[in-house]
Order: sequence, then structure tokens, then C-alpha cells
Amino acid sequence: MSIDTAPKAIIDYSFTSQSIRKLAADYGISLKTLASIIGCTATKIYNKPIRLPKAPSRRLLQLTDLMYLATNYFGSVSRAKKWFVEYNLGLDAKPLQLCQTEEGIKRVENSIFRLATGMTA
Repeated sequence: MSIDTAPKAIIDYSFTSQSIRKLAADYGISLKTLASIIGCTATKIYNKPIRLPKAPSRRLLQLTDLMYLATNYFGSVSRAKKWFVEYNLGLDAKPLQLCQTEEGIKRVENSIFRLATGMTA
């Protein structure tokens, strides 16, 4: 599923701070890093029962989509998490660091697709 095909209702409904903390734990990402990626503060993630605005929710969906693609390619969540935090020569950065911008997310997604289709990433 691509973010472009994600149901609009999910983005409109948003994520709770509890679901964001769970995603961070599942992905092995610190809350500070996750907050930076999705464009909000770590304090906002700790607050209850707030919901994120649409833009950070959309970024979170994009990150979830990338993790799903990487997990499918690498065969496990632990291998995907490892790939996200290690330096990638083809990207000239750690994939997780690139996820802070729309362009970076597209580069990471392209890298995963290139790997999945047997091209160099």
C-alpha cells in the first residue's frame, strides 16, 4: 500500500500519542527521532489524549509504509530496522535520517524498490 492509496479517513482520523509510542517501540526508533521525522515535538507525542495534525499523520503513514516495504523485502522486522539505521552507500546516508523530508522518503522508497527488483541500491 502506498501513501497515495492510503484511505483518506486514516489521515483525517489521525494517530493517538499511544499509537505513535507503540510504532516507535515496534520500529526501534526513539520518540525524539520519530518526532523529528514526522515534524512535531517529542512532548506532543507524550501528551494524552491529543491527536496529531494531518501533516505529521501523513508522514507517519509514509514511514509505516516504508517499514512495511522493507520488512517484506528483508523478510523480518529486525532486518528492516537494522537496514533503516545503518549507513547505506547507495543513499549516502542512513535511510531513517532521510525520512525527515518528502524527497528523502521518496529516495528511501526507491532504494527499497530497486533492491526488490534486483537493481543496485
